[in-house]
Amino acid sequence: MVSKTADISHLLSAIPNPNKLLDVMGLVTDDVFKKPPVECPICGSHEFDELTILGVFEEPVLWECGACESLHLKYDRKWLVERLEKSKEIYSNFEDWVVPPKDKFN
Repeated sequence: MVSKTADISHLLSAIPNPNKLLDVMGLVTDDVFKKPPVECPICGSHEFDELTILGVFEEPVLWECGACESLHLKYDRKWLVERLEKSKEIYSNFEDWVVPPKDKFN
């Protein structure tokens, strides 16, 4: 399992409705999985990665299928939508970020 981090601030600007944004990003069900799903309901894969969304929560909030990249909730959709809504207020200057070496990219 790989831990990934995503910055979706530009997506959230383009699609300000967090529910619609989750759908566009690839969320396939409102089922909540505290642990990785046993099997992806889309492709049947058993490999999942954790996905943290910057500015939303300090821990991963989604599972991403390693094969088809579909997304699955780690927390309740309503909770995640509320966190996404609050994240709109966060400002980050990407030019201030330290870029890790390419071999550390995920």
